[in-house]
Amino acid sequence: MKYIFFLLLLLVSCKPTSSIDEGSLDWILGDWKRVDDKVGQQTFENWQKSTDDSYQGFGYTLKAGDTVFKEYMRLYKDSTWILEVSGVNDSSVSFQMTDITPNSFTVENSQHDFPTKIKYWINDDSLKAYVSNVEMRLDFSFVKQ
Repeated sequence: MKYIFFLLLLLVSCKPTSSIDEGSLDWILGDWKRVDDKVGQQTFENWQKSTDDSYQGFGYTLKAGDTVFKEYMRLYKDSTWILEVSGVNDSSVSFQMTDITPNSFTVENSQHDFPTKIKYWINDDSLKAYVSNVEMRLDFSFVKQ
C-alpha cells in the first residue's frame, strides 16, 4: 500500500506541462531605457509584478521633454498567458502567448493590423523586443536603469 501511495504521489507531482506554461517572466521586471531610439527621443519601459500570474508594464516616449507616446501593458495568465496593450488605440488589444522559454516569450494576434506579433527576450543585461506583421518589423533594445 505504501508503494502505491508513493507511485500516485510521484505521478501527480511529475505531470507534464505545456511549453506555454513553463518558466518565469520575472526577467522582464525593472526600469528599462531604449538604446536604439531615434535622435531626439527617449523611450522607457517599466515592468512590475502584481501577482505570480500578472505583470504590469508602462511604456512611454519623450521628445523635447513632452510625452509623444504611451502605452499600458498587462501580462497575465488566464488559461494561457495574455498580453493586453492599451492606450495606443481606442480600445485595448490582446495578444495570446504562442511561445515561451526561460528567457523569452512571443505573443500573437493575427486579427490586429499592426503588430500581429510581439516578442520579448533577455540577452545578457539587455531587454530586446520586436513588433511585426508580414510587411514590417520594428526592433527595440533596452538597458536596465
